[in-house]
Amino acid sequence: MKSIISLQAILLVCLSIFSGFSLAGDRPAVLDWFQRIELSTPVSGIVRQVHVDVGDQVKKGQTLVTLDDRSFRARITKAKGVLVRATETFAEAEREKVRGQELFDRSSISVHDQQLINIEFSKADAQLREARAEVVLAKLDLEYSVIRSPVNGMVVQKFANNGQTVVSNMQANTLIVVADNTHMVARAQLEAEVLRGLKAGDPLSIKASGKTFSGKIARLGQEPSGQSRVPLYFLDVVFETVHGGFRKGQPALIILP
Repeated sequence: MKSIISLQAILLVCLSIFSGFSLAGDRPAVLDWFQRIELSTPVSGIVRQVHVDVGDQVKKGQTLVTLDDRSFRARITKAKGVLVRATETFAEAEREKVRGQELFDRSSISVHDQQLINIEFSKADAQLREARAEVVLAKLDLEYSVIRSPVNGMVVQKFANNGQTVVSNMQANTLIVVADNTHMVARAQLEAEVLRGLKAGDPLSIKASGKTFSGKIARLGQEPSGQSRVPLYFLDVVFETVHGGFRKGQPALIILP
């Protein structure tokens, strides 16, 4: 009985919010982010600066958080120094290999001596490859010290502060959450009979904040979304917001054909 009363109350609220609501075509929905991304970094360090705050609009590629990069740049310098030494060692080992082959061909050294020369060459080659890889990894760590937005959108949560220590050895901690608010998802829970005949990609209209938007079905639930007596299934409709302005949790209407 309580669940029936609760459902009726929800419907009354939706009726009071939206004018022109009809059980035949308009179904209540709730807005959700089209894409919500929790951003972190795989490297540890000290936050030098947080460049954004909650509610800021950001562009794809925009810098959001930077770590103190001095240690990362020092690692690159060190790795490059090791690479120089490894390159010189490899060049010498390569010369020794050529000379050893010439001596072996003249029977001036034994098979064992030639094998030792080849072993040293293999060691030098492996060390050179490792040194090159260390330079690449050091440069990647420097890139990871800057967190950039992967989408056009808005900062919806911020967990980073200037001077904060970030430890990512065991698990990367979320520092910034960005949502793509150039599109929104209108999500409704409907009976299977209502969804019959609909398919992903079908066009549907959305009413939100007194405006009507053109959208497309992004998802049709295949399993019940809750424990209600009548099984209900998710219907997600994506629409373009152009200039944003919506928030997660706002009410909307999905206009069914």
